[in-house]
Amino acid sequence: MKNKYTILLTILCIISSCIYINRSTYDNKNSDFIINVSEYDNNLHIENNELNKNSTNINTLDVDKTENNIQNSNELININIADKETLKTLPNIGDTLAENIINYRENISLFYDISDIKKVDRIGEKTYEKIKNLITVD
Repeated sequence: MKNKYTILLTILCIISSCIYINRSTYDNKNSDFIINVSEYDNNLHIENNELNKNSTNINTLDVDKTENNIQNSNELININIADKETLKTLPNIGDTLAENIINYRENISLFYDISDIKKVDRIGEKTYEKIKNLITVD
């Protein structure tokens, strides 16, 4: 009878140790999984930040190129003699505003100062601020 209890006790010990080993392995797997997930999230977050930085840099470069192309031409547009197509190269100046500028200088008055362009219908302070460094009256 002692042998039966000893065998039974040994079997129970083995089973319980297996359960303990399996449980600790399971816990470690969950821990690894959590670590891996957080590492993945960190990497994803870093990649998203890099993408945002890159897209911001690209947008900034595009804007800079556009402004530099206009400003680097070193040729100011004379609003007293420029044709419609030349006027349309200015920021915020389309067909209608280019025609308004031409009509104003032909029918009302030449521009004696660049700020006189604000007298043209539909050209306000915001448009003037965008074009003032690109135009001349000389």
